[in-house]
Amino acid sequence: MLGRGGRHTFGAVVVACAVSIVGLAAPVAAHATTAPARQFALIVKLQPNSGPAAAAVLRAAGVSPLRAAGAATIEIAPATYLVRASGSDASSAARTLARQPGVAYAEPNQIYRAEAARVVPNDPCYTNCAQGSQWYLTSDRATNAWGVTRGSADITVAVLDTGVKVHPDLSGKITNGPNYANPDDFCGTVGEIDHGTLVAGIIGARTGNAAGIAGLGWNTHILSVGVLNAKGCGTTSSIVQGLRYAADRHARVINMSLGGPPSQAVGDAVRYAQAHGALVVAAAGNEGWTFPEYPAAYDGVLAVAATTHTDHIATFSNRGSWVDIAAPGVDILSTTLAGNVATYAELDGTSFSAPQVSATAALLLAANPCISSADIATRLEATARALPGGGVQSGILDAGHALTPPVRGFRVAAADGGVFSSGGVCYYGSAATVGLRSPVVGMTSTTTDTGYWLVASDGGVFSFGNARFAGAAASLPLVKPIVAMQATPSGRGYWLVASDGGVFSYGDARFFGSTGNLHLTRPVLGMAVTPTGRGYWLVASDGGIFAFGDARFFGSTGALALVSPITGMTAAPDGRGYLLVGGDGGVFAFGAAMFHGSAVAAPGAPFTTSIAMTHTGRGYWILHADGSVRAFGDATPYGPVPARGAVTIVAARSG
Repeated sequence: MLGRGGRHTFGAVVVACAVSIVGLAAPVAAHATTAPARQFALIVKLQPNSGPAAAAVLRAAGVSPLRAAGAATIEIAPATYLVRASGSDASSAARTLARQPGVAYAEPNQIYRAEAARVVPNDPCYTNCAQGSQWYLTSDRATNAWGVTRGSADITVAVLDTGVKVHPDLSGKITNGPNYANPDDFCGTVGEIDHGTLVAGIIGARTGNAAGIAGLGWNTHILSVGVLNAKGCGTTSSIVQGLRYAADRHARVINMSLGGPPSQAVGDAVRYAQAHGALVVAAAGNEGWTFPEYPAAYDGVLAVAATTHTDHIATFSNRGSWVDIAAPGVDILSTTLAGNVATYAELDGTSFSAPQVSATAALLLAANPCISSADIATRLEATARALPGGGVQSGILDAGHALTPPVRGFRVAAADGGVFSSGGVCYYGSAATVGLRSPVVGMTSTTTDTGYWLVASDGGVFSFGNARFAGAAASLPLVKPIVAMQATPSGRGYWLVASDGGVFSYGDARFFGSTGNLHLTRPVLGMAVTPTGRGYWLVASDGGIFAFGDARFFGSTGALALVSPITGMTAAPDGRGYLLVGGDGGVFAFGAAMFHGSAVAAPGAPFTTSIAMTHTGRGYWILHADGSVRAFGDATPYGPVPARGAVTIVAARSG
C-alpha cells in the first residue's frame, strides 16, 4: 500500500476482469475481446429452505458451481458457493444472479491484499532488537504486561495471511493450517512478500531465548491459515474459508492484516467467528484516508491504525470513526526470510500494528481465561493512551495498562436465577433451569472469585464453582422474605438478611446483631460486610443504616426526603465508608467512600437495583433492572448484560 519511499497499490478491487478462483487447478480466464460476454467467479448464498437442491437452484439461475481439482462443488460456507457466471462485468453478473429465485445474495469474488508498505532487511541482533529496533515494545509498555503474564501456549491467535515460513525464532510456536489462497490471484503487487512470517513474529517470536526478537505474545501459540498468496493477494472465498476454519479450531483471536471492499460473505464469516467466541482484529489500511476498509470496519471487529515514533497517527494510515485503536506501525522489526536464510526486517504498515493488538488480547486471555472477546475490546480501548490529534475512537495501545492492574469485572444475577459475567469473571452456572419457587434476590462470591452463591426470597441457597453450601433458611418459618446475602472474607460462610432485618449466619459467619426485634419504618433491603468479617451494615429503603460488630456508622439518608427509595449498598474495601444508590440512580457517599457520579436519568428510565464498588474503591458500577450497567470512576464500562429482571451486581474480588 503506502510506504515511506512512495505509494504502492497492493491490489485495487478487481470487478471488471476475470477473477482467479481459490482451489482451482488454474484461474478462470477471460474470453477473447471479441466475445459478447465474459466469465466471472461469484459468491452466491442461497436462501434457507429454498426448496430444490443447491445445484438445481444454481442451474436454474444460469450459473455452474466451480469445482476444485478432483473435488466436489466449492461450498465455502453453509449454502454459500463459488460459482461461474457470464456478463459484461462481475458486478452486473452478481446483480442479475441476486434477482433469481432462491438466491439470498450474490457478489463478485473480490480481491483482498496485505496491508504492508515496505520491507527493509536488517541484521538479526538480540541486543539491538531489544534495546533499539523493537521500539514499539517500549511504546506498548510490554514489560509491564509481561510482569502480569507471559502468555500461554493454550491461547491461540490465528494469523490469516500468506502463511508462515520456517524460522528459528518461530520454532515450536506455529501450527500450520490449510492454504486457501490461489497462487495466480493478482492485486497489483510486484514480487513476493513474506507477510505472514512478519506478522507472526510480532505476535509470537520466541521470547527470552537470547536470540532474535521478542514476540509481544511471549508464549502465545499461532495457527497459520493461508488466505493470501505469496504476492499478498486473496479473494472473498479464501477469506471466508479461513475465518470459518480458524473459528472451528477455537482460535480466541483472529488477526487479519489485510483489507479490501465490503462483502456480505466475509461479513457473514466474521459474525460466524464472533459467535464462536473469537475476537477479530484487522488492519485499518494504508491509503491515508477516512473511507472504511474491510474487514476492519465490520461491527465488532477491532480496527487498528498505525502510529509513529512520536505517537502521532502515521500519514499512510487510514483513520476515522470506524477505527477503534492505534498501535505503532513504523520501523516494526520482525521475522522474515531472505531467500532461504532466516533474518529480520523493519517494515511499515497497519499490517504490523494489528498483530500488536492481537498479541495483547492473547495476554489478556492468558491472565483472564473467562474474559469475552467483547470485554477484551472494551479493556484495550479503555486503557489506550491519548493519541494527539485523534483519528481513532480510543487511542494508542497500552499493553501494560491493559494488564495492570489485573482485569476485574462483575457478575449480575437476575430474578429468574440467571447469572451473567463481564470483564473476565468466570461463569460457573445458574439457577435459571432449577424451577425456582421464589425469585432470586441476592448473590455473593468466594474470595477467589472461582465460585458464588445465589439466594432466593424463600431462603433457598444455590452454590456454584468452589462455593460450598453451608446452610439455608428455606426450611425456616420466615416472618419476612430474604432480601440479600453476603459472604465472609474467608469465603467459608455467609449471612442472609430478611426485610425485617433478621440476620441468619452460616459456616464461619458470626452473628453480631439484627433489627429483627425493632419496629422499622421501612424494610431492610441490603447488607455490606466489613473487611475483617467481624461486623456488617444493614440498609433500609429510606437509607437508614444499622451498624453491628466492628462496622462504624458514617451517616445515612434516613432523615432526607428521597425522590426514590434506596435499592442498594456497597462498602469501601477498607471499611471506612459506604455508598447507597436509589431507584432513580442517585448515589450517596458516606465516610471515605468516593463519589464519582450518579445514574439519575429522565422519568421512565430503567429502575436502578444495585451498586458494586471496584476493588480499588475508586469507582463503581450501577445496575439497572433491564441489565444495563453504568460505570463510574475506575470501573471499566463493559456494557449491558442480557438479564431479564436484573436484581444485583457483585464486583470481582480478585483479578
